[in-house]
Amino acid sequence: MMNNPATLGLGAEGDTLSLMIGGLMPDVEVVGGQSSGGDAYYMPAAGWTRKSGGLTYGVGMFAQGGMGTEYAMGLDGLPERSELGVGRLIAPLVYNVDSKLTIGGSVDFVWAMLDLKMAMPIGSMMGLITVPPTGALGGALRFTGVGRHCPHQLQR
Repeated sequence: MMNNPATLGLGAEGDTLSLMIGGLMPDVEVVGGQSSGGDAYYMPAAGWTRKSGGLTYGVGMFAQGGMGTEYAMGLDGLPERSELGVGRLIAPLVYNVDSKLTIGGSVDFVWAMLDLKMAMPIGSMMGLITVPPTGALGGALRFTGVGRHCPHQLQR
């Protein structure tokens, strides 16, 4: 469905439901006596197609990849980690022109998310904030009593 939707035209008449689970199992070695528990990442997938005469259509959702990393304790004593995920939602449409020619295409919606959980000194964070409307880097936001770790006020 994802790489060549026209191959769906080779299937049998009727409905087909596919459920799958893939796995990414990295072998991580860390220098310096540290350890890594990031050794199993599971990626589910599901798809449904219907073939009626020369027309085949359906929908599929795939976890295309992803991974996470756990770091040492942060400056605030809390655990730090990052997590990346990429997925796809696909709607294929296939037409069997004749026994030797099948034409297919799909509309793909691809999404990605990156989640970072780590403490950062406010001075470093301010350097990453852009100034509207120029996009120049610098303290564009006003922080007032940001949590218990930043009891002071910063202004541009």
